[in-house]
Order: sequence, then structure tokens, then C-alpha cells
Amino acid sequence: FFRGRPDWDALRRVPGSHVTAIQLSDAPALPAPDPVAETLHGRLLPGEGELDLARLLAALREIGADAPLGVEVFSDALHALAPGDAARRAGDALRRLRAGG
Repeated sequence: FFRGRPDWDALRRVPGSHVTAIQLSDAPALPAPDPVAETLHGRLLPGEGELDLARLLAALREIGADAPLGVEVFSDALHALAPGDAARRAGDALRRLRAGG
């Protein structure tokens, strides 16, 4: 959504029942020069970047989206962690985002 042309009005026209899954990652506000490398190696956990994920979740709530919410972060730094540590950090990040900060 954020690396395309974010269209908040278009998002608000999507029936919430059409949203079947929500996968979140964060990133710097400005895209990296190589979007594929950024996507596969440099994403951040929710709340660690500058994308307006809180606004995105609010817009999804407004349309009645009740889909599973998950973290999908492709990150060399996260992949270097032990699986349990990476899972804890991802869960903590998602809980902070859902709690509003």
C-alpha cells in the first residue's frame, strides 16, 4: 500500500468483507533505490519505521475489516535472531501498534 500510490479514499471504498488477511511491516518513509532489495532484506517491524500503520489500521477498522492481523517482515537483521527471539519481537511490535504506541 505505502510503496505504491496510497489512496486512502480507494481503501475506504473496499468492503471490509473483501479483506481476508492483513500483513504488516514497516519501512522508512522514503523508498530505497532498489525496491526488491528493500522488500526482501530491509523491512522493519511495525513501529520501527515511518509508515503510518496506525492510520492504515484505523482505515481498515472503518470499513469493517475483521481479518487476521500478522507481521510479515523480510529483514536480514530479524533473520539473524533465534526464531523465538524474532517471534517475541514481532509479537511485541504488533501488540504495541494495536495498543496505540
